[in-house]
Amino acid sequence: MISESVSDRTVNQRGGRRIAMIREALEPLKGKCKKAELDYMINALSLVFGIESIIILKDLNGLSNEAILQNWRWTVKRITNSSID
Repeated sequence: MISESVSDRTVNQRGGRRIAMIREALEPLKGKCKKAELDYMINALSLVFGIESIIILKDLNGLSNEAILQNWRWTVKRITNSSID
């Protein structure tokens, strides 16, 4: 239930897979930046990926699927200051 995921930390959180995916993708940056910086990157990228950003980019901005992917890549590179693909 949605309210449980907010109030009860023992219940799986919504979007938990997103964070795991981002952590795995940023694994090459471990040791190259401070843990706090890596945490900020993970938090920032969690805002980018998922249905929310697709709705905004597609429905509000009128982008194609390919343009959405290009925008995601651009955003990841800026947030991580790297060329992770």
